[in-house]
Amino acid sequence: MKKFINLAFLIFILNLSCGNPCGTCPKNGVPLSFIILLSSSAPYGANNSSCKFTTHCIEKENISDDKINKDLCIFNGADYRYELCSNNNTIGKCKIEGDNSTFNKIYNNSISRNDAINDCNSNLKGIWVEI
Repeated sequence: MKKFINLAFLIFILNLSCGNPCGTCPKNGVPLSFIILLSSSAPYGANNSSCKFTTHCIEKENISDDKINKDLCIFNGADYRYELCSNNNTIGKCKIEGDNSTFNKIYNNSISRNDAINDCNSNLKGIWVEI
């Protein structure tokens, strides 16, 4: 609901400054593409995001510009959320430290514990953490 209110407010500003809500504005107007970009960014106060697949969930802490991660998540058919992964039915996680952020791959119980640990250590070069 909060996102809808923000989007409605931004569209209202667009109509006031532009007079042409179809995407092209005269000088000093706000283009509709900019409004859509703002509305697709992380909600105020969001610090985390996750991408839930059938066998695992990938979470990112300390998000800043998460548009690429969101697009990749949706493109791969996963469920994108502005919250951390659930620990229900999980066997462990792989922690991967990046620049200014941390990624965690949470494995659910549809994969064996040994396969998950091997994926974390060998493929992702991460640190296995028991949950």
